[in-house]
Amino acid sequence: MKIHELVVEMKMLERRLTLYEEKYGILSENFYQALQTPLILRWLLWCFVMWKIWPACYLKYIVSCAPVVISS
Repeated sequence: MKIHELVVEMKMLERRLTLYEEKYGILSENFYQALQTPLILRWLLWCFVMWKIWPACYLKYIVSCAPVVISS
């Protein structure tokens, strides 16, 4: 790979990271620090994930599995 290709790839990765941080509302640095903390803070982080991220995924699953109703 050329230097230019590496720089472009790095900028694309930075943009994807920024999109994830905006989507989930937590910076990578904060997430990493939370993973390095004692158990109670890990539990709080788990609660954050369960209440912020999981319901959206579950809702998408329910909607995709909903039976199709055909009205006559």
